[in-house]
Amino acid sequence: MKKNPILMFRFHLLKEETPQLNLNIVSLKELSKLLGKSEASIRYHIRMGRITPTLLYGRVMAFDPDGVLRQLQRGIPSKTPQNSQIRQIR
Repeated sequence: MKKNPILMFRFHLLKEETPQLNLNIVSLKELSKLLGKSEASIRYHIRMGRITPTLLYGRVMAFDPDGVLRQLQRGIPSKTPQNSQIRQIR
């Protein structure tokens, strides 16, 4: 399976205090549309702990240590991020 740079967050950062991003997303379906990925793959990344959502009043709060989702939200084209933004999990 091809690695997805957008969803490739660092595990150790999730344990520390990370920037919290309110995506104003009501469902997993909308999150999958935003990232252009299937709901199943997002569920997988949530299960692996790369994205930690908290359902809060019907919104998804996602921890986004690398700021990639924030850039997508701002409308920067969702092409492959620069190498500095891709954090490989080894």
